[in-house]
Amino acid sequence: MLIDQKSGGSSSIKINFFGHPADTINSIGLLKLRYDPSVVPLFMARQSNGRYKLIIGSTQEIALPEELNETEKIKRLTQHYNDIIEAVIKEYPEQWFWMHDRWRLFK
Repeated sequence: MLIDQKSGGSSSIKINFFGHPADTINSIGLLKLRYDPSVVPLFMARQSNGRYKLIIGSTQEIALPEELNETEKIKRLTQHYNDIIEAVIKEYPEQWFWMHDRWRLFK
């Protein structure tokens, strides 16, 4: 599931992405909260020899306080998963391909 996507309306939540608020699809956070699946972040990075390196991100989950409402839990989960994506992008910035301005509404 690709969660590094801009969205809007009821299918998105505002979280920080590279230090700026960005509408982000909330489906992974919603699915995690409702069904508690294992979430395994996977990435493929091109190597200089033409091969690819499989990167398996942290599967450690975050603790969600019980007193949080559903929306806040989804927001924290979505932020957690986007932080993992951001870390990989920082490691391989030349491989991040983006087709639109994710922050256009916040300029």
